[in-house]
Amino acid sequence: MNIIKKLLLSVFFFTSCTELFSQDYDLNFIFVINENVNPSISSIKLKRKLENKLIKEYSLLYSPGSLKIDSLSFNEITSMQENYNYTLSVSYNEVCKDDINYYHFDIEDFKIGWLNNYYFIMYVYNTNKKEYKKYYNPIKDRDFTYEYDSPDGSMRRVKRR
Repeated sequence: MNIIKKLLLSVFFFTSCTELFSQDYDLNFIFVINENVNPSISSIKLKRKLENKLIKEYSLLYSPGSLKIDSLSFNEITSMQENYNYTLSVSYNEVCKDDINYYHFDIEDFKIGWLNNYYFIMYVYNTNKKEYKKYYNPIKDRDFTYEYDSPDGSMRRVKRR
């Protein structure tokens, strides 16, 4: 009985310590995809290109208004922001009648400073869709464009008339 108590206490202590040291950063980040504030995002990653052409990936968790990243990854990313290029890679799907359409976009000029804002709202438009194709020019060699709002400022694309 004494061994079981020690074992249970050890397990409890270990899980408490790992939870204490592996806290997530909860960033106020909102994606609005094709004017949908609650997009069905299936995967979101931040990718960093290393010198040897390998890519290091950081998995993120997203729910509307909340982008979570573990503290070790966040500290690593923000301490090296000047030395690396980052890409935000997002996969999402849309239900259209009886079909599910899968989409993917890569924001290749993602700025790490965007994670340090009080809030960040990114608007993404799929330029393959008729309603956005007539107003927005896609990013070169891509089928989407994006805009954003933050306390540091906004960025808007020139719209077609």
